[in-house]
Amino acid sequence: MIFHGGETLDEIRERCASLLRSCANSRDLARGIQLHSQISSSAQLRDDRFLGNLLVHLYGRCGRPEEARRVFDSIPCPNTFSWNIMLKAYTQNGDLDQARRLFDLIPCRDMVSWNTMLDLFSLSSDLQSAQQSLDLMPVVDLVSFNTMLAANALCGHLDGVKKIFDDMPEWDVFSCTPLLEAYSQYGCINQALQLFRTMPVRNLVTWNALLAVHAVAGHIEEAKCAFDTMPEHDIVSWASLLNAYFRSGNIDLCKSIVEKIKARLQRRRRCRASSSIFARSVSLSTSSCRSSSHGSFSYSSSGTWDCSDWNGSSSDDEDHNGSSCAAAPYDVPEGYLAVYVGEERRRCVMSARHLSHPWFKALLEKAAEEFGFDHKEGLRLPCDVVAFKLMVEKLDKASERRLIRE
Repeated sequence: MIFHGGETLDEIRERCASLLRSCANSRDLARGIQLHSQISSSAQLRDDRFLGNLLVHLYGRCGRPEEARRVFDSIPCPNTFSWNIMLKAYTQNGDLDQARRLFDLIPCRDMVSWNTMLDLFSLSSDLQSAQQSLDLMPVVDLVSFNTMLAANALCGHLDGVKKIFDDMPEWDVFSCTPLLEAYSQYGCINQALQLFRTMPVRNLVTWNALLAVHAVAGHIEEAKCAFDTMPEHDIVSWASLLNAYFRSGNIDLCKSIVEKIKARLQRRRRCRASSSIFARSVSLSTSSCRSSSHGSFSYSSSGTWDCSDWNGSSSDDEDHNGSSCAAAPYDVPEGYLAVYVGEERRRCVMSARHLSHPWFKALLEKAAEEFGFDHKEGLRLPCDVVAFKLMVEKLDKASERRLIRE
């Protein structure tokens, strides 16, 4: 219960707020619904705008924009925060039409409102609408420019990224990252390295982009040096280093890296769960490597990876047919992978080349955050099906343009 004897109304309100934040951060929808019910049954709390805003945020984070809208509509006098939180709920769930309608209704738009819509247009690769919004903004800040940079990088428009970057009055590490990743995707190695050297501040994303640059260029020693210099590593860092070694055909080093990662994950008690998503993302991203087989660690040109050495020999790592959980389905073409999108787990097949794209990296991280790392029933992605298909279509077209230019 949210009511304890001896507490003042302010104390109850603050405790409710803390519980709602916790549910939103952990995406604990069931607990959030219970709290919502208790708040609604309280005459003192049901019309509290602050708690209403937190409930909107909670439902948005948990993939329930309809519930978020019902709560929003029940708030007696929504303030600017209320409108922006509701707008963010639609954005998080890829509901472009509802976000547009809500944006048009906002009585007093601030920079958060404008940048949220700009971000939504960017994520949906609608560069025309994004540019129109940018032109209409009364004030354009660094966040706005960075969003447009990311949008052009997402669509594979290297010239657009460079033009925006050059026209910016100021920039930060988040400004440099899209340009660095665009250089990497187009194979502009020298420009990417020069940009990286001039960056006064670097984050994990920029380091990972540098690793990708060296991997594409075949700079094995440079990739290893960059990896060793990085202040921290994540799954993308390891995947990029493995990709570099795969491209060089150095399977022994790949085996050594996998053993190191396996030991780390075992210490965290996450080895078997993490291995599936890591094996899928790394093995399929190296589909251009020639077929190799060494002991229990193997990669084939069909895009499958036998992870028995990674997962261990436990029967838990096999499905009811006895096949490895990391094996690609028989109907997936070479260089592609199957994923399961949205709450309905819609099966979609996408090109493995998109695994190195910032959008898909972010989606993988979100999948790990929402679903954990156990993907025995297939790689799940927390994304609206329509938005996912639209984005993959955009990435496919961008890839075709790069191939034509090359």
